[in-house]
Amino acid sequence: MSAKRLQVKRAIGWELRIDPAQPDGPQLKLWRCPMPQLVPTETEYPRILVAEDDTEMRSLLVWVLHKAGYDVVECRNGLELAEHLHRQEDQPHDLSLVISDIRMPGQSALEVLHGLKHQECCPPVILITAFGDEATHREAVQCGVVAIFDKPFDTDQLVQKVYELVPHEFPNSEASN
Repeated sequence: MSAKRLQVKRAIGWELRIDPAQPDGPQLKLWRCPMPQLVPTETEYPRILVAEDDTEMRSLLVWVLHKAGYDVVECRNGLELAEHLHRQEDQPHDLSLVISDIRMPGQSALEVLHGLKHQECCPPVILITAFGDEATHREAVQCGVVAIFDKPFDTDQLVQKVYELVPHEFPNSEASN
């Protein structure tokens, strides 16, 4: 069965496929695309890596950060986060910041940070968690994490912290109000 492809917001990893060969007529289907590869690009906006296993939370974070004028790359679990950050060690990319959930399938964000050979190659990291006990907070600080947000959190406060760490000119005046 062949399908025509219509690209829709490919930057956030979704693709709309129109399959004309269905018995009931053409059908639209939304497909999750493979993670885009991080490659150095000329971009006028800082790039943030968001790692979150919960689809709705990840989509919310991506939307909020895009609205604030940041370029965002997504990871769905700890293994994808580790892959991106290890690639950052070997061949530095233009990541300005990492925002990650702590507990994710595969590896936790703290395990990923412990596993980095050269943490100085890693951009600043903000962690978010629904399990923010004192021991977790202490371990995060020891890993060099610059901020921790306990869920639920105010996305405006998160964006304010992101802007403090990675300031830039907003693409429009609405985002700065």
